[in-house]
This record gives sequence, C-alpha cells and structure tokens, in this order.
Amino acid sequence: VRNELWIACLEGLNRIPLSSICRASSSVYAYPNPWNSSEFSGIGIRLGGYVGVAGGTIYDVEGTEVFSFENVRNGEEFFWGRDAAGRRLPSGIYIVRVRVSGSEHMFKLAVVW
Repeated sequence: VRNELWIACLEGLNRIPLSSICRASSSVYAYPNPWNSSEFSGIGIRLGGYVGVAGGTIYDVEGTEVFSFENVRNGEEFFWGRDAAGRRLPSGIYIVRVRVSGSEHMFKLAVVW
C-alpha cells in the first residue's frame, strides 16, 4: 500500500501513515537532528518553530513509547537520548509526536551514540 510505513515487531504489524510523519507544513522541529552524543556531549535535543509550550511523546520504530515530555518552551532542551528511567536508548530513528497550541505534529529524530 502506498504512503504507509509498515513496521514488524514480535506483537505483529504496525501501520503508520507517512502523511502523519512527513508533513511538509509542520513548522515544529527538533535540533540538532541528527543528534550525535559525541558531537553534542552535554547538549540535549531542543524543540523549535512554535510559540507557547509543547508536550508530546517519543516512540521507537516499533511504535513503543520510550519518552514523554510536557511544558517544553521553544528552544528548551527536552531530550538527551534516554528513556523515562534514564537508560540510554539505542542509536536509531525515533518518531516524535508534539502537541502545541491545539495541533499535533510528527517528525523523525535520529539518535547516534
């Protein structure tokens, strides 16, 4: 099927519409992206491109929630490549879902250790 990303995991298949990830109209973004721990040691990933405060969730490619955040202001660090328990996440692509000002934005984030 076109315009869909299918991800296989032990529990079955997850279908993610590409339109929900690759929205050209979304002005919300994370930086630096890709985030490389050796290049940006001590610097967290920040959100940009919006006014107000944002909340959201970060998922791995299997669709499992690995981190959530609330009350993040534009330009504020919110993620350091670790899950909610502080464990280092593996290098890879993550999906970030951000809620701000009543709208939702999704984009990819690359984490490299």
